[in-house]
Amino acid sequence: MVGGLGDSWRKVVEEALGSLVPVYDKMNKVMSFGKDIEWRKTGIKIAFKGGERILDAGCGPGVMAEVLKQVYPDAKLVLMDALWVMLETAKKRTRGFAQDYVRAVFEKLPFKDQSFDGIMMGFSFRDSKDMESALDELARVLSPQGVLLIVDISKPDNVVARALIGFYWHYLVPVMAMLFAPRFWKHYKVLHTTYTKLPKNSQLKALVQKRFEEVHMITRMMGGLLILVARKPQKTMTWRL
Repeated sequence: MVGGLGDSWRKVVEEALGSLVPVYDKMNKVMSFGKDIEWRKTGIKIAFKGGERILDAGCGPGVMAEVLKQVYPDAKLVLMDALWVMLETAKKRTRGFAQDYVRAVFEKLPFKDQSFDGIMMGFSFRDSKDMESALDELARVLSPQGVLLIVDISKPDNVVARALIGFYWHYLVPVMAMLFAPRFWKHYKVLHTTYTKLPKNSQLKALVQKRFEEVHMITRMMGGLLILVARKPQKTMTWRL
């Protein structure tokens, strides 16, 4: 398996992330130095044109959906997450805008083939159990020429940058949490687990290219943040031999 939390999924997603709703927005701003909304908005503007039927996969408390509403209020949005607590929070944030809320994991999406024109994943793809299986499912539910948008932390190919970003997630983020969300700092230690499980940026791009075309990656923070946009081919691709 190349990429994915595997056996760590329950500890990271169910035990840690499910507890972070009260400080989710504040800590995202702190960890991104106030840039997380800007990065989400940039990705949405690049990936979509407005009016599409979009799946917010791993919607969390609804931040990505809220940004989409600001940019494209005519989007037809379905929110999906593995955790009820995230979906319930997202409902409050997107009431009157989203069409549906679904509990599911990336590797087993309860949607028909070609259900969506676009899929967006705001800081959620790294929480896949198995990135290969997740990408298979994401491609399946996208219509031909549909667009996948991933905005997430990433692992640089450069060994020095990779070490510095790893140090940031391992040591600095828990310290930030101690200062700004002291009751939750231990939960933020698991973010280093998601980083260690990530494929390098070039490996991730290769994974996506097996299933999509026109794969473009923009990186920030020395390669530790990426905006990835990819398009599903018009014709069906053979993903695995």
